Amino acid sequence: MHNKMNVFTQLLLYFGSFFLLWEWLKPLETVTNTGGIQYFLTFIILNFLLAIFVPSLLIKWTVKLVYMYWSLYQMFGEGGLADFSLLSILVENLSKDFASSSWMDVYSLTTLSRTVLFFLILWVMCYVIYYWVILQKNIFFFLLLTLIYVTILDTFSPYDAFVPIIRIIFIGLFLLSFLHFERLKEVTENRRISRKMTVLSLIIIMISMTAAYIAPKPSPQWPDPVPYLQGYAEGVYNGDSGSGQKKVGFGEDDSELGGGFSGDDTLIFTAATTQDNYWKIETKNTYTGKGWVASEDETNEYELDNLKGIFQYNKETVPNEKAEAELTFANPSSLIMYPASFNTISSKPESDFLVQSVEKERIVSEQGEVKSLQYTYDYPEYKVEILRGLGSEKDEKEGNPLFQQTYTQLPENVPQRVRDLAVEITGDQTNRYDKAKAIEYYFSEKPYVYDTEDIAVPKGNEDYVDQFLFETKRGYCDNFSTSMVVLLRSVDIPARWVKGYTQGSYVETEGDKDIYEVTENNAHSWVEVYFPTLGWVPFEPTKSFSNPYDFTYDLEENENAAVEESDDTRVTPAAAQPVQEEEKSTAKEAKESGNGLLSSVSIDKIWVILLFLIVLIGVILYVTRQKWMPTFLIRMYRPKDDKASFNKAYKSLLKQWQRKGVAREKGQTLRQFAAEVDERIGTKEMSKLTFYYEEMVYREQYKREDSTAIIELWENLIKKASS
Repeated sequence: MHNKMNVFTQLLLYFGSFFLLWEWLKPLETVTNTGGIQYFLTFIILNFLLAIFVPSLLIKWTVKLVYMYWSLYQMFGEGGLADFSLLSILVENLSKDFASSSWMDVYSLTTLSRTVLFFLILWVMCYVIYYWVILQKNIFFFLLLTLIYVTILDTFSPYDAFVPIIRIIFIGLFLLSFLHFERLKEVTENRRISRKMTVLSLIIIMISMTAAYIAPKPSPQWPDPVPYLQGYAEGVYNGDSGSGQKKVGFGEDDSELGGGFSGDDTLIFTAATTQDNYWKIETKNTYTGKGWVASEDETNEYELDNLKGIFQYNKETVPNEKAEAELTFANPSSLIMYPASFNTISSKPESDFLVQSVEKERIVSEQGEVKSLQYTYDYPEYKVEILRGLGSEKDEKEGNPLFQQTYTQLPENVPQRVRDLAVEITGDQTNRYDKAKAIEYYFSEKPYVYDTEDIAVPKGNEDYVDQFLFETKRGYCDNFSTSMVVLLRSVDIPARWVKGYTQGSYVETEGDKDIYEVTENNAHSWVEVYFPTLGWVPFEPTKSFSNPYDFTYDLEENENAAVEESDDTRVTPAAAQPVQEEEKSTAKEAKESGNGLLSSVSIDKIWVILLFLIVLIGVILYVTRQKWMPTFLIRMYRPKDDKASFNKAYKSLLKQWQRKGVAREKGQTLRQFAAEVDERIGTKEMSKLTFYYEEMVYREQYKREDSTAIIELWENLIKKASS
């Protein structure tokens, strides 16, 4: 069928299909941190062009695989393209992910593996569109799914689908009419009907859509479903079910951690900022075995102007970039969220600010609740080479016994296996940074699961961290962050537990600032590690989250160091090499954050999108089974020159007619059914094939010289059963 379609027609159909598929990719830049969309759009175009102009399957696959590798290099690669260093890393990542976790568990996949998976999904989608548009000349189902996909995102995410829906309707109606006339042209054999009717349809579509766009429209007749669903969920979790499940959000009592929680989309504040940040509220330093409690000086209050230095790192140690932020609260607040290392803070209405506790670093408004906050601050760029050199010698603060006691504190009853695990993880690492990274990486490498519902609560003498590390291995940010702090303290590294909010959900860009909405769902906890002469440095151990701060590598310096070590016959400890390889991978992910794929910050949304695509493919295969099933049946049941295969082939044909809606009625003979089929399709092929079948079954007569005719009849009927 598709051989009769000329190249211009195929280009036109692919052109429209490309824009429909593009509508699937556009929202990713809004609802996730996905970048590098241009690589995937080019991959789609490449698939379509190869389908039109390249008949060889080998050439098609080769070109696609080469392009995929080149794109991965652009997003992740370092060094020269010809050295194929990325290939070894790619093989290592794919083999590790395939061996250690299910491919459906997107949380456990590396970013490189997720990118490859996304390429493969697009590859399948392009083939499905090729099958629908070129072979079957029917795109209605894909158009319907595209509309459903975009409208769902418009309802439940910041993505504005008003203009995209107009584009989808226009392109979809044009393709539907064009394909209809293409099918009609085959029946009438009038080559001009498609061109004339397509132009007429295009004019009608443009006029009708223009009229619909400018016509007055009534207000929405249905209520917004989001508040309804949110209210229903609150009823289930907080009333009707009697489950007693907690709600997500910032809370002051962390003395007993554990247990699941339900989501809460309540808006807390809107942030306009020139840099992505976590928004701190407080830190806690005393681990009890069940949770965290505040330091003893909680009730003391200090003037912020006198203590502003406690919120700043040593700017002479690491580079920094000047940044600004403005927070606008949904409801006035006396509790202050702030970026790390701020320089100035002001509010509307104007207020003085008090630090409730030096150790806790909790700030409140002295005059009461404020409506907005303005900050200037320094956004750090942490140089890994510098961090590796810190920690061998203690500074004045870390040399203070009280400081060391406070931030390496652990209960006496912490299980020994927790301490032993910390020693095992850090192994032969020789500096504080590598030890912290080894512990941070441990949670992503091992099969720990991010979950907010089925979370255990330690009973009796059970330790919260021990239970998570060795028993349940399932939890959310509190489990991951608390465990990392305890592991760090087990090897005498000062660390503390930090609470606040993530950067939130991206809304839009205004000037040089990105706008984010921060809800209770963005409440979060993470880890800060102390580095002498520098200060507190954030780490992010929670699966599905990524550190918003930059950790950079001086690649030229690393290469020179490697040469020097080679000249001096010094060898890096073997145990340190996996961590160094991970650092390289992390550096690539840092590069990727600007133009790569699927940042972990919004992996929950990406998981929904990937799952939707997988379900979509499954639905497509099921709905179109009448179209692709004949090809499968021909390959599987194609009769040979023997009676057994002919018997199976004939029965498979009957089943295919049944799927088509032409079922053999009870008591109806095969000849009667064959006559009914022939009348439906206007031939006598079914009757001829049935004659051969009855000769074989009832008279046990089967002539091998008839096998060619039998095969031809059967294949023709299988194809017609799906037309």
